Amino acid sequence: ISAFYGGSFGAGLSTKSGYNFRNSNDFMIASPRLSGWRAEAHHSFGEDSANSKNGTTNQLAIDYRGGKSYFLAGYVEARPLVSSPNVYKGVVNRQYALGGSYDIDKFRIYLGYFKNKQSDNLIDKDLYSISAAWFVTPKDQLSIGYTYIKANADAANTDKTFTGNGHSNHFGLLYMHMLSKRTTLYFSGAHITNSSGMRYAMAAAQAPQASLLNRPAAGDSTTGVQFGI
Repeated sequence: ISAFYGGSFGAGLSTKSGYNFRNSNDFMIASPRLSGWRAEAHHSFGEDSANSKNGTTNQLAIDYRGGKSYFLAGYVEARPLVSSPNVYKGVVNRQYALGGSYDIDKFRIYLGYFKNKQSDNLIDKDLYSISAAWFVTPKDQLSIGYTYIKANADAANTDKTFTGNGHSNHFGLLYMHMLSKRTTLYFSGAHITNSSGMRYAMAAAQAPQASLLNRPAAGDSTTGVQFGI
């Protein structure tokens, strides 16, 4: 539901959503694609034999692919791994995704929505995204996009001055050139503006704690570029 890939700087929806769970011992069941529709479900058992719910994740998704259109709806319910007696005990994180794309000649237009809410109220945010991919040649793709982040709570991306109802704007760009079937040259960049108390950073600078000094000061903007092969 986005014109970007993985954790590149330009990918606002995927890098700012907060989905970062590591799924262990995953059981998956999926339907065949029927009239364009397909459903899939996952259950990850985690790694704690003493507590069957510790670190478990449930995921459900349904998607449709037909002609020029694509649609996806997904749900995740995760119980973060309890790392000490009082960290994440009893916490449930729920995430919802909805979006799709439509092809127009050499362009693919994407709309996406993502909700992340945690039962301990450390995370409660909504992301709205619009992006487009231009398939310039069979080997070249240019993607641009905008993601609006509305947060009532996001402990990892705010500071102590944050009082809720904050927002950030993420503007992204990605260019890829396929050198071969296995090798891609890419360039990506982004500009992020933060409202008061917000500290969203580039994808690679998303440290697990807001106190670490690789984020902009609260309310400041940040710009970054990356390239590689």
